[in-house]
Amino acid sequence: MQFFSIAGFLRGSRYVFSGCRAFYGDRRAWKYAVLPLALMTGVYAFLFWAVLHLSRRGAEMLNRGLAELPGWLRWLPSFVSGLSSILGVLFALLVMGLTVSTLYEMFGGFFFDPLIEYHEEKQYGFSPVRQSLGRNLKYCLDSLFFAVKTSVLFLCLFILGLIFPLAGQLILAAVMGYCVGIAYMLTPANTRGLALADMRARVAGRRSVVLGFGLTAYLLLLIPFSTLFLLPGLVLGGADLVNRELADRF
Repeated sequence: MQFFSIAGFLRGSRYVFSGCRAFYGDRRAWKYAVLPLALMTGVYAFLFWAVLHLSRRGAEMLNRGLAELPGWLRWLPSFVSGLSSILGVLFALLVMGLTVSTLYEMFGGFFFDPLIEYHEEKQYGFSPVRQSLGRNLKYCLDSLFFAVKTSVLFLCLFILGLIFPLAGQLILAAVMGYCVGIAYMLTPANTRGLALADMRARVAGRRSVVLGFGLTAYLLLLIPFSTLFLLPGLVLGGADLVNRELADRF
């Protein structure tokens, strides 16, 4: 079995852009994204406010504690303030990396279900399979546990990236990209009656396509505020990937 295919990677990457074109080219789809984007905007605004507020308060507390230093140590408050700013930026990057790869995994499926259903019915004539309450609960728990595992992976690889900047960052991007690709395929898979484990088994042999889609999405989502513009298109891109690449496996 071929482990990696450049053609498959590039094909997967194109689903990011075709999904965005599908969303912004269909005004009827926009109404399905208003509430999810408003909620996501609120979450991101709160997270970044919290990061900035806590880093500023921490710097102020440290400076007050260092105010009575002798003259030969007067440089220390400025150094601590600068270090706090750097740590604040690193923490903001950490929060951004965590949220772009886990917020959708945890909550996106709940909010974007109507958009996915609309798109799949319009483009592919597919109507979702209605699931029992127990089955839906399993899907929710699958998404939650997957998001938690992704977060733990990100934290470990983020630290590795600080120790080994080049190799660590490449590994981080590849692993998170694959996780993002899986995350955006979950809801279309669930509507076909497949849990996370079932879907991952069917992805075997198409991992390059999933990685191409997920890595492209992940890198674009790291651009500040890009989530608000890209998220609906990524949702549709994930649905297109499932329908066009994996239909023969469902």
